[in-house]
Amino acid sequence: RYPQELGGMFQKLSGLVAQQAELVTRIDADLDDTTASMDSAQAQLHKYYRAIQGNRGLIIKAFIVLLIVIGLWSVVGRSGRRR
Repeated sequence: RYPQELGGMFQKLSGLVAQQAELVTRIDADLDDTTASMDSAQAQLHKYYRAIQGNRGLIIKAFIVLLIVIGLWSVVGRSGRRR
């Protein structure tokens, strides 16, 4: 009787071990997918950061031109009122 019970317990245990191995395999695959997604996200963030840095000079130049235009407009507008 005891050897049969022991055999049944080992069969259940081997079934549980097989289920756990399947879960570990799934978790490992999910971790690989997550790592790939994180790497892709980091690359996209670096790409966006470089794009922002590249546009920074253009934005500053446009702001300077805008200030010059506003300054000239105010000077021309004042000289026109004096007449």
